[in-house]
Amino acid sequence: MHLLTLFLPEQFLKRGADHDCILVLLLIYRLISKCDLLINEMAKKFERIDQLNLDDVIKSHRAEEWSFACKLSQSLSIFRMILRKFVK
Repeated sequence: MHLLTLFLPEQFLKRGADHDCILVLLLIYRLISKCDLLINEMAKKFERIDQLNLDDVIKSHRAEEWSFACKLSQSLSIFRMILRKFVK
């Protein structure tokens, strides 16, 4: 971005000009890719629980961890969907 600004007029860099729009658009793309990365890493870290048994609930925290991972994954997916609406 710095090299690009060398060839553009000074008005491009003023507050509220096209420079800010480009930075916001780049931020949206970065946020989308970070959401994808976090969702994929959570899927790797927390094993899917197909059937709950008493040990998962009482002796370990697998059920609670899986519940947290599902909620966070859903929130990130919703946020990613909203961000993609701004890109299109």
